Amino acid sequence: REVSIERVVSQPVFRNLMSEDSRQELWCVREGCASDTAVPRVTASSAAKFISEGKPVVVVDGIGEWYAEKEWTLSALEKKLRGQVMKNVFRSSDSRFLYFKSSKDATAAPGKPSLRREAMKFEEFLSHSRKSTGSASTDTSESARGNQKDKKTNKRPDHVYLYGEPLPSPLREELEKSNLVKFMKFSGCGAKRDREKRHNDGKESENALSSTSTLLWVAGEESKPSVSPLHYDMSHGLILQLHGEKKILLFDPGHSDAFYPHDINGPYDRQSQIDNVRSPGKDFPLSKRIGGKQCVLKKGEVLFLPFGHWHQVESPPASVAVTVRWNPFADTIRSSTTMRCVALGLANGSPALPPSVACVLYEQMLKTLPSEVTGILMQRFVNEKSRAHRSETS
Repeated sequence: REVSIERVVSQPVFRNLMSEDSRQELWCVREGCASDTAVPRVTASSAAKFISEGKPVVVVDGIGEWYAEKEWTLSALEKKLRGQVMKNVFRSSDSRFLYFKSSKDATAAPGKPSLRREAMKFEEFLSHSRKSTGSASTDTSESARGNQKDKKTNKRPDHVYLYGEPLPSPLREELEKSNLVKFMKFSGCGAKRDREKRHNDGKESENALSSTSTLLWVAGEESKPSVSPLHYDMSHGLILQLHGEKKILLFDPGHSDAFYPHDINGPYDRQSQIDNVRSPGKDFPLSKRIGGKQCVLKKGEVLFLPFGHWHQVESPPASVAVTVRWNPFADTIRSSTTMRCVALGLANGSPALPPSVACVLYEQMLKTLPSEVTGILMQRFVNEKSRAHRSETS
């Protein structure tokens, strides 16, 4: 059904009825779901309002005139990063990548693709991605490339995706030459404490991008798009599309229950149990009632992704992006941690306050934050409290 609907939408008669923005941004039809709208697209001079209000927006000139696509192609990156070990290469039996906490048991759940994390040199990562295309075959169709088997093992090669790799120094230095830092400062992006300060001739630079919050994402020469799970991040973020494109679905944070999140204490925290929000299936009816936002992030563009917004990302082959994350609410969240622990009965020693009082005080502390952020943190708190209660009574 989904294919037939998309075929209808792609017909000239139908597309002529749509605005230019809708034709570009509404890239899929979600089967049996509420209608989506396009993420607004603005210039850098108009982005600050959206960012201050915590609303998603595509900034068409956020990277600025500095941007040179040729510096971010796979071949250019292979030259710059040759010999450097990438620690965050995910390998999957499918092109879908369910992230997991390395500190938790990440055994693939029933029905989930087999997944593991490996470290390998950047050129090895690209080599593995080429294997999954079946490039040696004379049949160049997409289905044939994605179904070639290894002659030695008689198995299809794993799909690989470089996700969230701390941006290597050569690329970080390249970004620091750009207009990005200027745009971030002008638009109110990034908290001062989240920017890494470096010493240069005895002087500190606040313009340096943090090595821990500036991350590289690369889809190699795969035959299929690399697809993230539907998930949310507990930070603001910018996605800088430097080569290729990304196709993104977003949803407001107030609809978390409709996306059937995994256990917050498990390896798949902050991720939905829905394998593909484009076609949720009969087991997840609530998600079909929620309208989302869509965008196609093109090379040279920047997406502002606010704290807590659910999103699923499809990265076609040769997609290269960098993300910059920061948490403007970190101080409040950090200062409320002790009260949260007392409320959950996790505080060491004999707490001065009963948990019921600590619970009220914790909620009051969070109310100083934007309502969407408060809602996310309180929902996580309630879920964790409920889980602790079940453990005590079992």
